[in-house]
Amino acid sequence: MSKLAEAFERFGPAYMNEFEDTMPSVHRKALHDILACHTNALGGSIHKCKDCGTEVYLNHSCRNRACPKCQNEKTDAWAENLREKLLPVAHFHVIVTLPAELRDLVRSNQRKANAVLMKAAFATLRKLSKGNIGAIGVLHTWSRSLIYHPHVHFIVPAGWVSNDGSTWTPSNPGFLVPIPAFKKVFPAIFAKMLRKELPGIKLPQRIWQKKWNVRMIPFDGGLDNLINYLARYIYRIAISDNRIIEVTDTHVIFRGDKRPVKLTGQEFIRRFLQHVPPKGFHKVRYFGIMHPANTTLCHRIRLTLPAKAERKTEAKPEKPAFICPDCGCIHAIVRLIVPNRTLSRAPP
Repeated sequence: MSKLAEAFERFGPAYMNEFEDTMPSVHRKALHDILACHTNALGGSIHKCKDCGTEVYLNHSCRNRACPKCQNEKTDAWAENLREKLLPVAHFHVIVTLPAELRDLVRSNQRKANAVLMKAAFATLRKLSKGNIGAIGVLHTWSRSLIYHPHVHFIVPAGWVSNDGSTWTPSNPGFLVPIPAFKKVFPAIFAKMLRKELPGIKLPQRIWQKKWNVRMIPFDGGLDNLINYLARYIYRIAISDNRIIEVTDTHVIFRGDKRPVKLTGQEFIRRFLQHVPPKGFHKVRYFGIMHPANTTLCHRIRLTLPAKAERKTEAKPEKPAFICPDCGCIHAIVRLIVPNRTLSRAPP
């Protein structure tokens, strides 16, 4: 059992008893799925070795995108697909973070407010750019201590396309748009879009005196590290199992920014579940020339650019679903079975 599932098993019943009537359905599902992952509750399959005939029962995974044990294959596939979509140019890593005074408002209106954050941030980049630009945005909502901390990461090609789509102009390698101007323009665009989506909301007046946090980091080489970093958070959320140090009778202790964080069991579950996105919400969005509607345009641009040196990667060996515990064979006959079937031979 994973440490996250252990925490949910230990503290989940009390949490459900107190909050079940007010919990969003996606929170209840995430809690139940993580507890059921790789258990008899989800059923499993019998793998029979072709060589020696040994039968082994393997439980199914929950495949919930909040589960830290699942989705590794999807994560790798997304990262590889993104590498193929990127133009052979330098890129910028742009991070736009909302002030702390807006966290509660956004958390209470996650579907609309987080979508506005992503749209407004790109609209600001486009407004301050010299031409048609593109970006791939990935939404994050957590800090290392699991506090609700909405911010968006963009991968932005360093340059723009002419209005007729015929010419690519590279930007200054160390400069995308002026950050001081971005910090002035973005709050106004964000507020205007948010008021349109959520009529009648009142924004805290303090946000207009705040210095909004924006970072723009140029990437020429080493973009793979950024892609891999973002990919880890596309299909999983908030915390990986290896960050959890200990689950005690009353608390969960995990690694934070600089020191371990100790939370009561119920507070840990609350902080974790607040990062489960609403059903159907897309944490990854494509803007401008990087939008799927502009695939042909990107292909045409790519043909006009000098090709970069081909990236050398070692192919990851495919992980077999079954390795016979008796003879080591990786070939198996699979037969699905119904939940809660008990076999004499447990998973290896």
